[in-house]
Amino acid sequence: MRFARDFAILTALMALGTWLLGWWCVPLVAAAAAIWARSRRGVILKATLAGACAWVILLVVQELFGSSVTRFGSDLGVSLGVPAALPLAMTIILPGILAASAAATVVAIAGLRRTARL
Repeated sequence: MRFARDFAILTALMALGTWLLGWWCVPLVAAAAAIWARSRRGVILKATLAGACAWVILLVVQELFGSSVTRFGSDLGVSLGVPAALPLAMTIILPGILAASAAATVVAIAGLRRTARL
């Protein structure tokens, strides 16, 4: 239950932060989540999934209320010479990677600090 709650909060913060301030909010929110996590277990997975889901939400909202995301992905795929789904897939994968790397960095630093105190 706590995983789902934390995941939903992270996803909402990442989506809202990206919409208001830009893509760099994804790693910032993931790092903050890793800092404030009571348990380091699962925080990287939560951040990774939340980053990807946040951008899925943003793409769906853009598709519903703005321009055609699928058409853009298709046009970009044609111009790059790759399958049409690849640009959209990379758009979803990249925030997950950013969030995972930020959370993993914080967890690693926290682990180093913990072992240095011994």
